[in-house]
Amino acid sequence: MKRSEQLLDQYDVPKHSTVHYAFHKTMGNATKLGGIQRSWSTLLPTIRPFAGKKTHRVLAFPEYLNTSFSKLMRKHQRNGSPMMPCAAEYVVSPTNMVPIGKTVGLKGTSLKHLTAIRKGFPVYLWPVSPKIEHSVLHAGLSALTDTSDPNLTWLPSGHARWTRPATYPLDASQQERLNNANKDDHIEILKSLECEVVPWMECDESRRRELLSFWRTKWNWSKSVDELMAYENEKGSMPWEIVRMIGHRGSGKTKRPVL
Repeated sequence: MKRSEQLLDQYDVPKHSTVHYAFHKTMGNATKLGGIQRSWSTLLPTIRPFAGKKTHRVLAFPEYLNTSFSKLMRKHQRNGSPMMPCAAEYVVSPTNMVPIGKTVGLKGTSLKHLTAIRKGFPVYLWPVSPKIEHSVLHAGLSALTDTSDPNLTWLPSGHARWTRPATYPLDASQQERLNNANKDDHIEILKSLECEVVPWMECDESRRRELLSFWRTKWNWSKSVDELMAYENEKGSMPWEIVRMIGHRGSGKTKRPVL
């Protein structure tokens, strides 16, 4: 973590724009010991640093069973993390029905429960396959994907793919056009939107307020538009609540250590 801090400071990456997280229960102690100044979170359920995939799953199961989505979110909030990394198993059937507590998901009543519990608290879901990508973004969750191929423009779910929902945000009418695209005309619609959409960093205050209000209403964010704008103005970067698409390094299965 200290080595990461040094690299981030070297390239002037703002402290409020980064979060340390790993499959270690001792993240809190490591943060204090190392004098870490950035936010942190522990990935749950924690994975032991030994044995293989099957053993990892067996040992992690009791913690997964006893950690509902809402309980998981409260843990991250207590740690002071601005976001919550979350395994896809929490929202994808049938594994989302395993944890004790209210079931959350990407459709129907389960999605309503998810939205009501989150109240806009940022969730970064991993790994997000192309099959569920549209549903994840539609639910207001940020997606960590291993499929960053720009040639993938049509998702297996039957939707056109928009890979920059945060930096090139769509308003309500633009999102509707994207959702109504079919396989035959989606390339044409994507090209039209790419020429039309104003990047977030080039949006004026009125446009940003319009977008934030659209998302806040759609996903029941607890923070007001004024609070979100205040963060933007104070920190100089977009609020954590804005839904993102992020390229992932390998679904957490890459051999450690990373650094």
